[in-house]
Amino acid sequence: MKNTRGFTLIELMIVVAIVGILAAIAIPAYTDYTIRAKVSEALAFSAAAKTTISEYYASEGEMPPTLESAGLATGISTENLSAVELGRTDDATAGGGAGQTNNVAAYVLTLRNLGGGTGNPEITFTGTGSPRGVGWVCSKDPDGKLEDRQVPTTCRN
Repeated sequence: MKNTRGFTLIELMIVVAIVGILAAIAIPAYTDYTIRAKVSEALAFSAAAKTTISEYYASEGEMPPTLESAGLATGISTENLSAVELGRTDDATAGGGAGQTNNVAAYVLTLRNLGGGTGNPEITFTGTGSPRGVGWVCSKDPDGKLEDRQVPTTCRN
């Protein structure tokens, strides 16, 4: 009687196939998860800025024309955030009522180092002022650098 030890070749091939299938599913899911976490970090960073811009609108009756006038820091750079911009739109038809101008602002975050071939996408928060305050809408870059599964549900367009 022959005593054998170890695994047969077919058993080893089955284990390798199972590990390969798991890796094919797990690696893309993990990449999307890490990108979404980095984008969420940038969105959390913007919360204070949106509050400051909203307070400026409440006190001045118009959106701030620049980051400096709103009291926000310029030249912001973090590991995942390369630039922050603020632009005001002179639009009398948007949200604020007849005759009201300077009531729409775009707060743009330019991201970097996200991985997954996303490049440097932008996340834009558009704030529209009205007598009730400022309403914010988040949208991801129009160039399609980020896919819907890579951003929080509040920023999917």
